[in-house]
Amino acid sequence: MPNPVWVIDSKLAEQRIKNYLPKKNSIEKNFGITNEVASFKFTASDFITGFESLIADKSTGGLRLYFANLMRPRDNSGDADENDNDTNNKLALIISPTEVKTGVEPNETAPDLGNLYYFIYRDRDDQTVMRNVGSQSAEISRRKRWKESYLSAAAKHEHLVKAFDVYETRSIWYNLPIFKTKDNKYPGMIDFIKSNKIENVVIHLATRDKNEEYANQLDIVFELSDNENKFYTSLNIDDIKAKLTLFADDERVELLGIYGDTGLPCPPRVCN
Repeated sequence: MPNPVWVIDSKLAEQRIKNYLPKKNSIEKNFGITNEVASFKFTASDFITGFESLIADKSTGGLRLYFANLMRPRDNSGDADENDNDTNNKLALIISPTEVKTGVEPNETAPDLGNLYYFIYRDRDDQTVMRNVGSQSAEISRRKRWKESYLSAAAKHEHLVKAFDVYETRSIWYNLPIFKTKDNKYPGMIDFIKSNKIENVVIHLATRDKNEEYANQLDIVFELSDNENKFYTSLNIDDIKAKLTLFADDERVELLGIYGDTGLPCPPRVCN
């Protein structure tokens, strides 16, 4: 069985996924985009390979997921996917391992390690790509361009803020034990995928419900599936806290200490 702490009800997950559609439609209309990205699908093997690489450094305390855009440079010197009209300006993700905070500041404010970033995007064949950004100057420029093209004035982040009158998500921080832990009782998502017959993992772009905390902000729902079952996870502390009523007091304290502020959006939480 999956970790009972981070699995969420399928109806809640499906509602959050559905809640993203008005934003998807608004982006398409405002930016002239056909079929804006709604999800990224991986084989379990590819997902494990990518995410284990991201957390391999022993100084890693968590992962930060940035919302971004696949964006060609102004001189059209980009790669084949950036220069393709069907993929240019589509939503993408950038993921980085973060340091461990040892002081009183919450781990969510920990800076990126800075030595490793991964892109997740859909290529011109509409296939999910997850790859190391690389350290070459062109790759560093690409990472900055993709991130800034989501956040710059009149871009998608600002559009969603104004169109939906909401703090809109720039990034989400996830605590390391969410993905990998030595505790068999509460396995991380990678541990669970490896020890079960999970075949596919889907990262869904989602939006929190209007009645939830951080209402109407972009979120992520992870879907794990085998031949018979689907497990939806959100990996955020709000959902974890809702589950903790099922546990004894000592376990609640322990689990809150383990997971910290995982999965909460920036803003309004402190941004790195």
